[in-house]
Amino acid sequence: DKNFVLKILKAFEDNPKVGIIGTRGYYKNIDTDKIEFIGNNLYQQYGLGSQIGILKEGYEQGIIETLAIDNHIMITAKDTPWGGNSSNTNIVKSVELRHMGYNTAVIVEDNPMVLFDNGILKEN
Repeated sequence: DKNFVLKILKAFEDNPKVGIIGTRGYYKNIDTDKIEFIGNNLYQQYGLGSQIGILKEGYEQGIIETLAIDNHIMITAKDTPWGGNSSNTNIVKSVELRHMGYNTAVIVEDNPMVLFDNGILKEN
């Protein structure tokens, strides 16, 4: 999305209690009492063949508060010291910011805002 940066800045401006935004996050589904994903992004998946698909797991749109964000993209308005190379940095950052009084959220729109490449293929 060519307006991605502007949309994120506006999201932080309109939601000053949000400390971190992603495009996918974890929330507790009150109907099933389970932790689920919400959000969408365009992803490139490599396997036996190559395909591009849309991962959309949530119908609500806008800025949606989550328990934590997924690690596909993490954009912070409030930073905490970097904790190293943890496989769960996204959850650590989300929890740290929540302890500081900030919310974690995802931005969900009809069309995916980012491309996630799992990094399996590398350019020569």
